[in-house]
Amino acid sequence: MIVHGLHAFPAPPPVVWDLLMDISALASCIPGCERLEPLGDNRYKAVVNVSLAAISGSFDGTVTLADMQAPTSYTLAIDARGHILHSTFVVEDRDLRHRILEILQPGAELADCLSQAL
Repeated sequence: MIVHGLHAFPAPPPVVWDLLMDISALASCIPGCERLEPLGDNRYKAVVNVSLAAISGSFDGTVTLADMQAPTSYTLAIDARGHILHSTFVVEDRDLRHRILEILQPGAELADCLSQAL
């Protein structure tokens, strides 16, 4: 299922793009992400702490920035033990008043978090 979402950022498109490329900002917006370690070629090892009721643990996964079309779009792929989440981010200047980041869901929570960094 593909769901489109629009999120307005109070910044011009180049600033939004720079934020999307900021690995520290992305890590801080991935729930439970302790750190992202570079693996090369826009790939990162993710260390994520998860707690569910009385069970908790640390898990490794990979985060990949793919289909890069700088400075307008890329796909963020999070692979956690074979479960893959894809979000495609498209930065558009829809009009002079709003800078819009279009997201193919899931991923709206990530956009909300990133917008708070501006």
